[in-house]
Amino acid sequence: SRVFDSRSMPAAGLGVGPYPQFSIVDVAVLDGLPVSPAAVSAVAVNITSTHSPTAGFIQALPFLAAVTGSTSTLNISAPGTDRPNFAIVPVGQGGKISLYLDVGGDVIVDVLGYFQTGAATSTDGRFVSIAPERWMDSRNNGLLPAGMGTPTMIAAGAMATMVRLPSTVVPTGGVKALVVNVTADGANAAGFMIAIPDGGSAAGAQHSTVNYAANSAAANTAIVPAGPGGAIAVYTTASTHIIVDVVGYITDGTATNTTTGLFQVITPYRAFDTRHAPLTPFAPTEARTIALNTAPGVATNASAVSSNLTVVNPTASGFLTVYPLVEPATSNLNFGPGQTVANGALLRLSPTGAVVARMNQAGHVLIDINGFFLS
Repeated sequence: SRVFDSRSMPAAGLGVGPYPQFSIVDVAVLDGLPVSPAAVSAVAVNITSTHSPTAGFIQALPFLAAVTGSTSTLNISAPGTDRPNFAIVPVGQGGKISLYLDVGGDVIVDVLGYFQTGAATSTDGRFVSIAPERWMDSRNNGLLPAGMGTPTMIAAGAMATMVRLPSTVVPTGGVKALVVNVTADGANAAGFMIAIPDGGSAAGAQHSTVNYAANSAAANTAIVPAGPGGAIAVYTTASTHIIVDVVGYITDGTATNTTTGLFQVITPYRAFDTRHAPLTPFAPTEARTIALNTAPGVATNASAVSSNLTVVNPTASGFLTVYPLVEPATSNLNFGPGQTVANGALLRLSPTGAVVARMNQAGHVLIDINGFFLS
């Protein structure tokens, strides 16, 4: 649900947007939801920047509980770009989060769900991470949307319905939602995509999942309720190729009662940044193993982490893939030369608490962590 839109909703002390650079917007993200702020540890949100007067970033942080500028959530490479990003944000005092607008402009916040506190175990609402799986790719004969006979771009105004991958480890029961990375590639015009349950309709939707420019690739993570076929569908406003990677799922009330996948917040922390010595930029095709269970507050036996991945100043167009052990045929974010691009990601960890990050082009990589999931 849309809880804030600065184009029409005034922020306390600021009024409606657009806002100047370095503004801080406080958002009551739990207003209207059937839950007490004291029972919520974090919210899953989609944050969109629009009308920014300059390049820069937006940082989402718990209200009155973190330092501005220490991490970033969403990066804008060119002024005025519409850019969304998924994030899990710890909730601060009074059920609020804060948005530090280094870029200024307007900002939109859609709440996708929330994580509750206090439960030792749970059936529903747990995140079960998997090794990333590609379920749909309109460019690939073996992964075409339902009803498509040959690889082709999805037409403007059309819906592409994902087919459940026969070899998937996602169970047929006990699944409330899929955690996916949705990518637009090679669009013939600027536009946006909306991910919904299969069999559903995008009519009346207030949010967008991915905003994209013409002839480029753009990706975003999303938590999307699974439809009757156990999958999702993606609506696009312009003709484009659509790729969907599944990185895990959210359990429902019929799942096993256990601790696996319960979320624990930490103070947002930058765990990896190649811009600072002794680290160096990635070379083309280079892969590095990065320990993430050593970040302050993260349990050594965490099954996954809630993160924000950022690529800075790559030398050419390409992509970043982050995985626990075996490299998948998926990607986490796409970038153009010289861009700064971020994407939220729920990352499954290896048994030693690490991930492998591979860049197919040279550039800097940053990883921010704001929580972890129990094993």
